[in-house]
Amino acid sequence: MTERRRALALAGASVLILAIALPRLQLGYDLGAFLPAARDDAQRVLVERLGQGPGAQLLFAVLPNVSHHDALAIAARLRARTEFTRVLPETFSPGIDAVPAAVWAHRLLLRDLPADIDGWRSVFGQRMDDIAFADDGMLRLITADPALASVEVLQTEAQDIADGELKTTDGSVIVAQTRSPAFDLSGQAAARAALEAELTGTPDARLLGSGVYGLQLQERIRHEATLYSVLASLVLLLLILWHFRSLAVTALVALPLVAGGAAGLLALTILFDVVHGITLAFGFTLLGVVIDYPLHVYTHRRGSGSHGASGLWSTLWTGVLSTLIAYAAFAFSGTNGLAQLGVFGLVGVAGGALATRWLVPPRPAGAPEPEAVLRPAGLRHRYWLAGLALSLPVLLTRPVFDDNLASLSPLDADTLRDDARLRQSLGVADLRHLVAIRLDDAEAVLHGTEVVMRRLEQAGFNAISVSTLLPSRHTQQQRRAVLKSLVAGQVVERALAQTPFDMAQFQPFFTALDTEAASSDTITYDTVTADPALAGIVTGRFYPADGNWVSLIFLRGTGSTEAVGPLLHDVPGATSVDLAESASALVRVYRTRLLEELGLAIGLIVVLLVAAGRGRQLVWTLGTVTATVCLGAAFAVVVQNGLSLFSLVALTLVAGLGLDYALFYARPQSETAMQLTTRAVGLCAFSSLAVFGILSFSDVPVLRGIGLPVAAGVLAAYVLSRFGRHTTSGT
Repeated sequence: MTERRRALALAGASVLILAIALPRLQLGYDLGAFLPAARDDAQRVLVERLGQGPGAQLLFAVLPNVSHHDALAIAARLRARTEFTRVLPETFSPGIDAVPAAVWAHRLLLRDLPADIDGWRSVFGQRMDDIAFADDGMLRLITADPALASVEVLQTEAQDIADGELKTTDGSVIVAQTRSPAFDLSGQAAARAALEAELTGTPDARLLGSGVYGLQLQERIRHEATLYSVLASLVLLLLILWHFRSLAVTALVALPLVAGGAAGLLALTILFDVVHGITLAFGFTLLGVVIDYPLHVYTHRRGSGSHGASGLWSTLWTGVLSTLIAYAAFAFSGTNGLAQLGVFGLVGVAGGALATRWLVPPRPAGAPEPEAVLRPAGLRHRYWLAGLALSLPVLLTRPVFDDNLASLSPLDADTLRDDARLRQSLGVADLRHLVAIRLDDAEAVLHGTEVVMRRLEQAGFNAISVSTLLPSRHTQQQRRAVLKSLVAGQVVERALAQTPFDMAQFQPFFTALDTEAASSDTITYDTVTADPALAGIVTGRFYPADGNWVSLIFLRGTGSTEAVGPLLHDVPGATSVDLAESASALVRVYRTRLLEELGLAIGLIVVLLVAAGRGRQLVWTLGTVTATVCLGAAFAVVVQNGLSLFSLVALTLVAGLGLDYALFYARPQSETAMQLTTRAVGLCAFSSLAVFGILSFSDVPVLRGIGLPVAAGVLAAYVLSRFGRHTTSGT
């Protein structure tokens, strides 16, 4: 088969693979995909509920120069839309219609009601003032719920979302709680569209919130993936065209990268139901090493004749296998996100290498090398030693690793800071400290939640839990026993007789009291989650997980969080959780594991180099690669204030590129081959430097954080390998 036919076949196969893969591709943006398996209860809570706690479903609209009256009108229109479960600010006008159905149906079991005549006489005395100014809706509520148990539930729940006038220094604020969870981007898109529609004509309105950020991230990654891919591809193609002066060769050089990317994408869609957006944006950068293979092959072929490329393949395969070993460490890393990156890199690099080999005709048996006189590599060790001398002081004197989970966030620091400031000013800041209760018995978890709630409130905390909406069966039985005693002793009737009220006015309440006292039904998890107005609240605080039930109690009081631990000593399954510390611990543990796996990969690469007959150049090759990685790491530490998990992936790519350059310069070769190697490696380095230099201008912090250290590492790799090698033997 001719080279042209091979190229056409490869192009057709790539198009076919993309046609299969793209319709199957489902993108996700859940940061939890990059978190490892939790090792304790605190870390389990972090992994399970990342982005799903109180406040995750809130959208904020900051409206400069909008009065509170106008904000109320906008909020009223939004409340009529199905995308939201609650919108603030609101003028609270108690009425049965304002109470969620599940709360109203079981209102007498959701609060401790008075058990004696004096208590009920006090209740009716308070209603005397209320009823004098009540409208029809308020009258209906009072006569059916004179203790206002349902209103107390709503007031308690109002602590979970900012209430009041909602003013900040930037203007009025509307807070809208979406029906869709934060990770449901289609639902969040509908909610944002509804909010924007109601804000038409409101100048300078600014939207914030988890759903907004998820959509912005999705749009930004799509935009920047397109923009920077086009720019990088254009620069790369122009470089290749300038070097080869041939459109045909330029197309041939680009084909293996396309084929490798298509194969990697298909593998992702087969092995994973949802592919993370960062995986897709970052994964294609991991394939940057693939372009080196055809660049080397075609540079040597054009300079050495039709068979000049055949002698390169032992070096190329060594580099390919070394890169695959490194990417395998990520494929088996233990997190879904990094596993996706590893699989994409493994399949893409292997596919690109095989595609390159497919395009190069096999060398006929017995064909002589164009130049048989080979000279051993002259390697200067002082260059890589100088690289270590420059980088090690930085790595040894400054904090190397960034354990902040926020460093993995694709959102920029200004957005995170603005969001935190707004939430803090409105009283809905993301909650860092909480108590988690985890047991295999839901009833035991609910009972433990009530015990902890009482203790926390006594200690001065303003705590939020599921107990408001879902009491334990034990508590419900106690409250029903009180209801039965009220009915049996006609306590409420006797108290009412001592007031000016007419007994008939409160017939709706007596009917509800008799019904609930005689019933054996209890409020259950299914009961409250079936109510759309309550489902999101309840599942954010109480949920099943891996055969257990978990209750989360969020702390917002002024009490010292150090005092929480002693309050939990005899509560089964209870743990005090600091989400920030748990996140840092999780990142530290996982980073250690990842470094261990990369260390194993390095050991295997050393064995591979020795087995490939490169023992004589081993010290120089590994020294050059080590110095390259250290220089890239030092650059990241200085510029980015530490290495994140993504930085380790970027440095792995730097190591792969550095090994590629070092292997080609370290191998014995003729003067002509050396000139071609210098030309090919220079083109590879310059193309990678251009691509990752462009990526460093990205507005997505993760992508920018990849582009900067890789560009610096590529430059270091080229300088150390190029000037660490000379054509005559010696050191």
